Amino acid sequence: RDKQPRIREHAVRLSESFLARNVRGGSPRPPKFKLPKALVRLAKDSDARVLFRLALTASQIPMPDSLGVLTALAQRGVENPWQSSAILSSVGSLQGESWPFLKRLLKRELRWLSAPTIAQDDFLEKVGELVGGRHSDADLAEATALLRRSSEQPESLMVLAGLADGLARGKRNSLVPENLNSTKAEDLRRLLDEQAEKAAAWAASPQAPLLVRLAAVRVLAHAPVNQTRTPLLGLLTSAQAPEVQASALRALLEHDDT
Repeated sequence: RDKQPRIREHAVRLSESFLARNVRGGSPRPPKFKLPKALVRLAKDSDARVLFRLALTASQIPMPDSLGVLTALAQRGVENPWQSSAILSSVGSLQGESWPFLKRLLKRELRWLSAPTIAQDDFLEKVGELVGGRHSDADLAEATALLRRSSEQPESLMVLAGLADGLARGKRNSLVPENLNSTKAEDLRRLLDEQAEKAAAWAASPQAPLLVRLAAVRVLAHAPVNQTRTPLLGLLTSAQAPEVQASALRALLEHDDT
């Protein structure tokens, strides 16, 4: 509550040791332990450094306040790359909370799937990758259902590409449980297959935003090769943006490796 932002910033940093000892560390929680609520209120702070420090600390705040703080920070701060990275870091460190976070964020900001900024697009994709990397059947089922409802919006490809990237990364990671053949993972694969034709059209469209085109190429990388090789090869021409050409080449190489 201090008027000086650097003091507020330092107070957030100091709070981490109290949170670890009183909330996460197994010690009994004092009856009047009000620190988490004080940190929740700081999500409305006007100072960028205070908000950045809060984003890094948020994963230590007890649930569900932690998700509330991170959602509020995301709504305000993803245009700032440092703030965005700090939020993603905390979301990633919250075991099993990446999908609840994304679900809460999209409930408040559904327009991010229809008219997002470049930074919002990029943020959704990265959170989607965290969700896919978790390999949770329940999370994949809910995420797939949401994406089916939004499948006419090209921006939904950002989340779909992130989910697919995360799922594929989990397949190569021996630390992830081997449940790739689960029904829910197959549902996501079917959605990828269904979206392949639309993704090919969006990837080739010079009118589509570059990030959407790149996400569409990554969707093609995860769809069956017999559906996607021809459109991917068509993206290698000099008429296409260099970023699209490079992404298409990587997708083709990934197909060759599988």
